[in-house]
Amino acid sequence: MFEKGISSQTKRNLAVLAKLKFVRRYFLAGGTACALYLGHRLSFDLDWFSDKPVEPRVIVANLKDLSFFIYPYPLLFPRHDYAGIKLADIKDIACMKLDAISRRGTKRDFIDLYFICKNYRLDYLLELYEQKFAKYNVPVWQAVKSLGYFAQADENDLPEMLQPVDWNHVKHFFETEAFRLAKSWGIG
Repeated sequence: MFEKGISSQTKRNLAVLAKLKFVRRYFLAGGTACALYLGHRLSFDLDWFSDKPVEPRVIVANLKDLSFFIYPYPLLFPRHDYAGIKLADIKDIACMKLDAISRRGTKRDFIDLYFICKNYRLDYLLELYEQKFAKYNVPVWQAVKSLGYFAQADENDLPEMLQPVDWNHVKHFFETEAFRLAKSWGIG
């Protein structure tokens, strides 16, 4: 894990949360989990997910950017342990990033997925996406189309990067991939 991807305050927050019983029902995903795996950017927010509705009864002081979500979709891979907390697998995070891009498309989601694609082919990640959301009738072509739409992302600031990245290069990568995939699947 790349601890340089999280701030010292976030690391302290994780240590506090790891000691709380209700957190065991959740797993960390999103940008911070992605930054821990890849070390490509700084991330501060803690996005916790659970497949069951759980209402935490404990309010933790001095925690910022902390979110708890019900996540009804299956995890395709086992979770990993980091400092007493559970992390979603990077491939599950990739599927979540594809889903986020198809819904809102922030710059950080595109950048996170771009760095994940340095380790996994987009075709493979889209197969996983289709598998993850199969019973929910989420069409994979919608995710592919979204990979070429940057209007909202262009309005966002670049996240604080630890590895250099050129936003225009990221856009070109996804435009090229979206075109290639749409053409090969006959949806272009």
